[in-house]
Parts: sequence; C-alpha cells; structure tokens
Amino acid sequence: MRSSLVKIFLARMYLCKAYRRAMVKHALASHSIFLTFMKTVYLPPLRLYLSMALRHWALLLGMGETGEVCLVNEGKIMFTESRFLEDAPLKLAVDSEPVRRIIEKGEEMVGIYKDYRGQPVVGVSKYLPEYKWILLTKTNKAEAFAPLKTLGIIALILGAVSAAAVTSFGIVFAVSTSRPIKDLTKATERFARGDLGHRVKIIRKDEIGFLANSFNSMAEELARVINEHKRAEKELKHYSTELKRSNEELQHFAYVASHDLQEPLRMISSYLQLIKRRYKGNLDADADEFIHYAVDGANRLQKMINGLLEYSRVDTHGKSFELADCEVVLQQALTNLKVVIEESIATITHDPLPTVMADSSQLLLVFQNLITNAIKFRGNEPPRIHISAQLRENEWIFSVHDNGIGIEPEYYERLFVIFRRLHSREYPGVGLGLSICKKVVKRHGGRIWLESEPRKGSTFYFTIPGKRC
Repeated sequence: MRSSLVKIFLARMYLCKAYRRAMVKHALASHSIFLTFMKTVYLPPLRLYLSMALRHWALLLGMGETGEVCLVNEGKIMFTESRFLEDAPLKLAVDSEPVRRIIEKGEEMVGIYKDYRGQPVVGVSKYLPEYKWILLTKTNKAEAFAPLKTLGIIALILGAVSAAAVTSFGIVFAVSTSRPIKDLTKATERFARGDLGHRVKIIRKDEIGFLANSFNSMAEELARVINEHKRAEKELKHYSTELKRSNEELQHFAYVASHDLQEPLRMISSYLQLIKRRYKGNLDADADEFIHYAVDGANRLQKMINGLLEYSRVDTHGKSFELADCEVVLQQALTNLKVVIEESIATITHDPLPTVMADSSQLLLVFQNLITNAIKFRGNEPPRIHISAQLRENEWIFSVHDNGIGIEPEYYERLFVIFRRLHSREYPGVGLGLSICKKVVKRHGGRIWLESEPRKGSTFYFTIPGKRC
C-alpha cells in the first residue's frame, strides 16, 4: 500500500518530462538577456531575490511546514537561503543523492532520499545547464505522506514551481536589474580611469537604488579627498623646496660668516691681548676690568664662531660612511681630552664597543662633546663616566652615563637647541656641543635623547643603524 502511494505521489509531483522541458525551453528562450547576465554577474541582491522568489512559491503553493525550493551550484554549494539553517548561502555544502547523481552521472532524480539535514524527504531534482545550477524541490517524508488529497495537489504543481520560479525571476530581474547593474559597472570603470565627476543616475528604492546612492556618495567623498590630497601635496612640495633652499642658504651663510669673521676677530683679540699686557696696572682698576671684559668677550666670540663653523660643516664637509671601530674612536677622544680628564680626576670606563658604518671624525665629535659635558657639569665628587653599547633590532644604542648635577625633565628638549644654555657663566661653553651631537647623529640616521635626575647624574643615549659585525 505504502509503495503504491509513493509511486502515485512521485508521478504526480514530477510531471511528464516532455511538458517540463517545454516549459523550461520557453522560459529560457524568452529571456536570453537574463541568461547572459546570470553567467557573468553576481551580486547579493540576486541571491536575495532568488531566495525570496523560491520561498514565495513554496508558501503560495502550499508545500507545508517543511517544503523547500533551493538552488545548488556544481560545486555542491547552496546558492539560495535555507529554510532551516542560517548563513547557508555560498557556505553550506549539499551532498545529497540527487546532487551527486546530476554531477556524477547527469541523471535527474525523483524519489525519497536524505537531504542536507540528514532528514528523509520526498523530492524532485532538475538540472539547469544554462546556469550550471541544480534545482531541488522537496518536502519532509513525514509531511508528504500526510493527507493524500493535499499531497496530490502539491505533487501536481511541484514540477511547475521550478519553471515558474525561474521564469518569473528572469522576467523581473532581466528587465529591472541588468541595465542598472551595467550602468553601475560602467560608472565604476569610468571612475577608476580618473573621471571623478561621473555619477550614476538610478532612481530606485530597492537594493540597486541603495547601491547606486552609496556609489555616488562614495564618489563625492573620494573625489573631495583626492582633490584635497593633490592640493596638499602640491603645497607640501612647494614648502619642501623652499625649506630646502632656505636651509642651503642658511648653511652657506653660517659657513661664510663664521669663516670670514675669523680674520677680523683674530685681529681684535690680538690687539686686546696686547693692550692687556702693556697697560695692565698702568691705568686705574676700572680700565683693567674693562679690558678684561673685552678680552673675555673676544675669546667667547671666537669659540662661538669656531663652533658655528663646525656645526655648519656637519652636512657640508661630512665624509662618506665606512667601517669605524668605536673602540679606536673612543680612545682618540680620550687622548684629545687627556688634560681635562687629569685635571678633573675623572674616571672613565667603557664596555666593549662595536664597529659601525659611520663618519669616524664626526663620531669622534659626539664622544668628545658628551664626555666634556659630563666632566664640565660634575658635582662635588670626581666625575665617573661609563660608556656602553647594546644592539637592539637593527641599531646600536650607545649610552654615556655620569654622576653629575643632573637636569630637570622640562629642560631636556632645550639642551639640543643651538646656542641655548641652561647654566650661568660658572660653567664655561657657548651652547653648541649637544647641537652638534644631534646633527651628527641625525646625519647617520639615528636619534639622541637623555634620561636624568637632578643631583644624581645623567645618561645620554644615541643610536647608529647597523648590525653585529
């Protein structure tokens, strides 16, 4: 009895093959534009529309609580939404018997099988070669063998559902969707070629209209950003050129001024020294004091000019980088500072130092200036200075630590400004040593900074790019 009912149900549900082919052939021939578009374009609205259309037909035709019509591609991936599982489109694999038969043997199927949920169902499969899709129409076995009268009605129209769903969707979609999507595609291509003023003229209230409005808004914003970027880039290029020219002129002026001032300043200093030797004690005390101030001012001006000349030469007279043994460079610095070190009873120690790619003569200036500062700004105890270096990633971090008077944090940045001094005349100098250090380190592609605590000493750090040799 049960076998007979199944045969009756399947026969009525499947329809005759000639009738079904005629329906599909008529639908596909009537909508060739739709077929061409469907082979090449995919947008989320397509999947959504198909799912809604198939679900509508299933409900309209009374397929019950478990009836479902869905599309599966040749990769066994569900294309439309599932009635039972969320997030199924383009993710759910459907490896049921009718799908395997069509893919492996090219055979369509009418019968009872287990669907992608593992539930026994009564269903019909149809292969749509133009789309390379498999249309599955099914309902749970338990519900299918419920009232025979209702099932008979469903069986008569299940085969028509496939053709009707595809045909109705083709008519609506080909007319209302293919042209706007082509317009969107052309607009995108024109925008990509640099036509920033082109916009899409699509007035709709569905997903296509929303997509067109979103594209136009994006195009407006992107065009504005691109134009602002071009304007800013043009201004930046102009300012960069002006800054480069100004820096070159400033460096040239500093070099020429400091060089040309040397001769008249030497003459002034020489005559002041002569006056001091010849007339000291022969004039009153005020005259001796005035002469002393003049000589002292000339000496300080001489040091400032020499420092400015040295500062300007960092970029203009720097040597090419080559392997420099920092142990040798440090020993040369200590030799140059031998008198100052002995007079201050300074103790200077160091860890093993690396070999780096650098201008050794400029690296010598950095060591000399940092050690000189450590000795100059000492406290009541004899100076203790330690130099070390550590490799971190792709740079060497050098440190010069002392036990001097220390520096308040708010003055850290001012230390590296040219001619900026933090202390009174009790500490000699013109405020150029750390400025020269910063410029040398910057030329080598490094950084310089310090850590300090008042009355507990300071540690100056600087980096030189490189790796372990």
